[in-house]
Amino acid sequence: MSKSFGQSFRIDKSKGLLAIKVFSSWDFKVIKKSSVRLQRANIGTQLKELVAEVNRQEQKFPVLQRLFRLFIHMLAWIMCLGSTLACVLAVYYFSEHMHGEASLLAVPVVVSSINLLLPGFFNVVAWMEKYDSPSMLNYISISRNLLLKVSVLGVLCYHWLGRVCWESFVGQELYRFLLMDFIFMLLDTFFGEFLWR
Repeated sequence: MSKSFGQSFRIDKSKGLLAIKVFSSWDFKVIKKSSVRLQRANIGTQLKELVAEVNRQEQKFPVLQRLFRLFIHMLAWIMCLGSTLACVLAVYYFSEHMHGEASLLAVPVVVSSINLLLPGFFNVVAWMEKYDSPSMLNYISISRNLLLKVSVLGVLCYHWLGRVCWESFVGQELYRFLLMDFIFMLLDTFFGEFLWR
């Protein structure tokens, strides 16, 4: 009798986690307004994750809708990989074919522009995909950005290590990249964050 009682009142794992998160996740020691806002946002995101997981388990999409979502995801990945490939080819072209004074800052400007603009494009594409889970959106975003950065770095290393005296050249290039990246981050902070708000 106790065995059947336990089976009839068993709570599903996801719903049990949802109940635990709702009723016991608040930290009552937090008193600063900014910390309270941060904790509220954190708990809200975790609740969205759990609700999305429960909905994903309960929802069964029709075959046509699943195929459409698969098509959208594949189109998004093709767009992201294509733009990454185009950027890698642009970096390769600028690093191989730019000579003289113009080449000193051309490659750092191109790489800094790519590093600044393409993650925004990736976020727009991820928004088009409409992921249910915020953590899945973060993982996809991180993987696309990581793929971009590693690809660009691979092309730059190929270009740098092909030089005869590459130690001093790489040091000078890294200094130029650091300087241009700092300038682009300042511009992004001023125009992207300050004026946007």
